[in-house]
Amino acid sequence: MQLTKPLQRIIAFSRPLFLCAFCLVFLTSCSSTKLAYNVLDVVIQWQIGKYVSLNKEQKAQSKQAIDEFHQWHRATQLPRYSAYINAFLGRLQEQPFTGESVHAETDEVQLLLDTSMEKFLPILTNLVMSFDDEQCQEVLETLAEKREEYKKDYVDISSEKQIENRKTDLVDELGFFFGRFSKQQKQLIDDWARQMLPFEAHTVKQYDLWGKLLQDAFATRNNREELTDKLRVIVLYRTDDWDPELEAILDKNQEITYQLIADLINTQSDKQRKKFVRKLEGFEQDFNQLTQG
Repeated sequence: MQLTKPLQRIIAFSRPLFLCAFCLVFLTSCSSTKLAYNVLDVVIQWQIGKYVSLNKEQKAQSKQAIDEFHQWHRATQLPRYSAYINAFLGRLQEQPFTGESVHAETDEVQLLLDTSMEKFLPILTNLVMSFDDEQCQEVLETLAEKREEYKKDYVDISSEKQIENRKTDLVDELGFFFGRFSKQQKQLIDDWARQMLPFEAHTVKQYDLWGKLLQDAFATRNNREELTDKLRVIVLYRTDDWDPELEAILDKNQEITYQLIADLINTQSDKQRKKFVRKLEGFEQDFNQLTQG
């Protein structure tokens, strides 16, 4: 129920792909949205366990906190997601999309996501404050391993392979909403992948920076306020402190991707449009039912 790996890579540097799947991206690999959401608390704990080995007391405390977060999210955030989808479906009928209108959609989505991240931040702070030195080192080593995996799979390859990876990742994710792409849409995707400025090598540098920021945050784990501030910089989607060259690449790539999303929506066939609407309406209905359950 985490972000799928392909979407993680694309969203990190082309955020508008949240347009279609912002609140379901952690569920897209599941056959049942409601079933997947109902075990969200378990999956969050499982994801934490992939980075650090918790002791019995830490597991119990984190479970209680995550259960409470899950209940809050169900009661307060799912209605907001449902309302957003309903409003978006109305806008979908009213206008052809532009890169600017897609940008506006993603800004609205980001505000929704930030609310949940801010709510989860105290849970993360409490957990990190309970870490011993060995657990901090375990997290840093796991992140270093993931950086090396990313470098091997997405940097130490040919430029043509990088282009193919971008296309494959995007088609795999958006195909969930669009179905089979037309010849015209495939060309749009190919053009997009080739226009994207290479970001993969810069990403590794940014991951190194995040690792250093996290190490610095761990060093302040006896000070709740300072630790929370440092963790907020890491977990919230902000580029102000990113490497300037990477930030410039990000801005350009997002502009290209906003336009791609607009073009894909505007060139939908009747069959694609019906599928697109049906998926979104299904999510809206699921969210409404989950809110009651």
